[in-house]
Amino acid sequence: MAVLSTFEFRQLVEKNCSDSNIVMKIQIISETTKQIRMRIFLSNRTFLDVYYNLKNEKTAFAQIKENKRIFGADNTTGTWHWHPYKNPEKHNFVKDKIAFSEFLKKVEENINE
Repeated sequence: MAVLSTFEFRQLVEKNCSDSNIVMKIQIISETTKQIRMRIFLSNRTFLDVYYNLKNEKTAFAQIKENKRIFGADNTTGTWHWHPYKNPEKHNFVKDKIAFSEFLKKVEENINE
């Protein structure tokens, strides 16, 4: 898969959020041609922090509740992995890239966690 520009990444995230019943609001924290940080507020009073860096291809998704990560996925260690709901400090490594759409789907399935 080709590397996305920050604009293309933002469009994909916004499209997925517009199709979701749990997304209440999207806020752009910072955006340049090289990186973007977004905060996505959810109906259960949690939010998603989304980060993408074009230059080093680092990507991170985290669901936050009361200032703590309760679920996440990222490649900040060089390999894609999940931070599961029951133990968000754990790293469950996977072979393939985790798309934002896949992450959001898992959040939707576990919205009451």
